[in-house]
Amino acid sequence: MTLQETGTGTGHARWTFRLRVSATTEAQLMSEWGKCRWIWNEAVAKSRAVHQRNKATGEKNTCGPARLDKMLTEARTRNAWLRDGSSVPQQQIIRDFGKSREVRLIHPAHTTMDCAHCGARAKHALPLGMRTYTCTACGVSSPRDKNSARVMLVRAGLNPADVEGVRHGCA
Repeated sequence: MTLQETGTGTGHARWTFRLRVSATTEAQLMSEWGKCRWIWNEAVAKSRAVHQRNKATGEKNTCGPARLDKMLTEARTRNAWLRDGSSVPQQQIIRDFGKSREVRLIHPAHTTMDCAHCGARAKHALPLGMRTYTCTACGVSSPRDKNSARVMLVRAGLNPADVEGVRHGCA
């Protein structure tokens, strides 16, 4: 457990857990993930079809959450294997799709070794016990996980804000 002071005499604790599951549970989780992935792909296909139809006809139809919810209900009615899964993560996939349609895939290798500030790569992997990343090239120091997350955002082509919401290079 890590305890951080907030400056008011109180603090908050951060707990870290590692979940270890049996082979049976892992198979069930992978089955649920497969169902969610299928729903995401169906939402992508439905969205593309609406976009193509709009492009061809000049209409302004949308593929919003209501239409996607209807698609999920119909799919669960038609497919027993989908109906056997939990509806909660399936509905969450529809909500997530409605909020963010752009997915950027990046290669996760070396995200804990690269500096998010200057892009330099450390010569050796940071041991798991070492929680602070310090760049040997530019000297910037930040928490290991936040540096890694920022590296992934930069690789995805985004200009991420840091924890305080300040974009680097902005006044």
